[in-house]
Amino acid sequence: MWYYKGNAFYKQNIYAEAIECFDKAIELDPNLVNALKSKGYVLFKQSKYSEAIECFDKSIEMDSNDANIWYMKGEVLFLQREYPEAIECFDKSLGINPNNATAWNNKGYLLLKEREYSGALECFDKSLGINPNNATAWNNKGHALAFLGRNTEAEECFGKARELGYIG
Repeated sequence: MWYYKGNAFYKQNIYAEAIECFDKAIELDPNLVNALKSKGYVLFKQSKYSEAIECFDKSIEMDSNDANIWYMKGEVLFLQREYPEAIECFDKSLGINPNNATAWNNKGYLLLKEREYSGALECFDKSLGINPNNATAWNNKGHALAFLGRNTEAEECFGKARELGYIG
């Protein structure tokens, strides 16, 4: 009951009450991974990244095969600029669910930051293979190609990104 009540508050962006409900659900059943994971999402939304990581780590201990937990942990680490660790989390998420276009795009972006341009390009291609209408992925692919000296292809990607509404 507390878990569902917490989700209702979460969907209404009433975060303090959502966390209270998730805490009560966890108190009643410490193995309720969904409550712990949802609490992590709420903490993420509140920019309480260290606390969110704690929730995601505990969730991973309970269910290491949940691609979304790995993805969300990667998102937090990305925002904390812990790029190698974020890449590792995106890799684990993609190993479980390789059809997450956003995870491929985010991993590619981080590889760009790490100056691993060929690897980044592969990620953007995989992202676009799943969602060819992702303007951000087209823009990022353009940057990877430009760094690789493939300027004509890069311009084509930037054009496609603009065509899809990218404003950068």
